[in-house]
Amino acid sequence: MASSRPAAAGPGGERSWPVDGAPGAVRPSVLRGWRPPPVPWAAGHRGVDLAARPGERVRAAAAGRVSFAGPVAGRGVLVIELSGTGSPPARTTY
Repeated sequence: MASSRPAAAGPGGERSWPVDGAPGAVRPSVLRGWRPPPVPWAAGHRGVDLAARPGERVRAAAAGRVSFAGPVAGRGVLVIELSGTGSPPARTTY
């Protein structure tokens, strides 16, 4: 069962949805779910794509450190390593 909020990020860290859901919704709609690759080095979809309206604000899902900011395949990408999530740290990509 899906929670209305992701689990705590670690000591003192909360996670929240990086975009708002539709009016009246508890969480954003998932457009594409996690699909692991058959082996760790193969192609796969290692995250979820969330619905957002054009121009909507996107927030960091949790506290962390920016580990990459720049273009990838012609799109702006931001990667945040989440604090208190272990080694290697969990990462969120926007």
